[in-house]
Amino acid sequence: SSDLWVIRSARRSVGMALALNGIFGLLGVGLAALVSGGLIDFLSWRAAFIVPGVISVATGLVMWGVVAAGRIGETGAAPTAENSAGYDGRVRAVVILLLTVSVTGIVFQAMQTVMPKLFAGRLADVFDDRVFGVGASVFAVYAFSALAQLLGGALSDRLPLKLVYLMSWVIQAPLLWLMAQIGGAPLVLLALVLVSSNAASLPAENMLLAHFTPAKHHGLAFGVKFVLAFGLAPVAIELVALIQRLTGSFEVLFMLLGTAAVAVIAVLSLLPSAGPGRRATDAVAAE
Repeated sequence: SSDLWVIRSARRSVGMALALNGIFGLLGVGLAALVSGGLIDFLSWRAAFIVPGVISVATGLVMWGVVAAGRIGETGAAPTAENSAGYDGRVRAVVILLLTVSVTGIVFQAMQTVMPKLFAGRLADVFDDRVFGVGASVFAVYAFSALAQLLGGALSDRLPLKLVYLMSWVIQAPLLWLMAQIGGAPLVLLALVLVSSNAASLPAENMLLAHFTPAKHHGLAFGVKFVLAFGLAPVAIELVALIQRLTGSFEVLFMLLGTAAVAVIAVLSLLPSAGPGRRATDAVAAE
């Protein structure tokens, strides 16, 4: 996991380091819609598969060469702050976080799947049925949300991690319900704020998981997180397809996701307290 790699390498301002890492991840998501739409409109649908595939292989080869040369690598063990949660509290915290990660993954993957279709359907007059216009709007949403991770990282370094994480879900819940009905330009704005609040929670989420998990189990914890976050993509995609097939729209989908967000807020209230992320790295530096 690149997030664990960042946590192991950063010594101060871990939240900002995670935010910078996440920015490029979300920009990739946004560029996927923009690039694929452009390639389909100006070349062919085959180019939308071939060009990204070639770039991926080239990037992997460069990464392999840099690592083999020893120019990048881990600098030490991931920091774990001392906490008073105790063994039972830490187990409860990890279970809670993995449950919320599951919902985060479903919301993220569902939004990624439904957003182009939603924009194309509710903003058809604006885009004049052009795929590139829809892709550009999706890119704008994810590009802005990527920058929102900087705010999430800065807050995670300065405020209690539980508060930062909880507030991101408090913002998402009503927005998901509003997305069920809103159309026109406000729809893009709602999507932008929704995806931004989801993205801004990621630094706090990763730092909370590292905080409550023993250092020797960090790899396992982040591995499970990765499986949950991305392994649920088929579930989210099937959920979107099933609801659209049964109802012909996405209103029910957003109502369900909004209700799930409320459930996450209730579960997160049981999460043990955790101080600002910067305190964790300060404690390690002082040892």
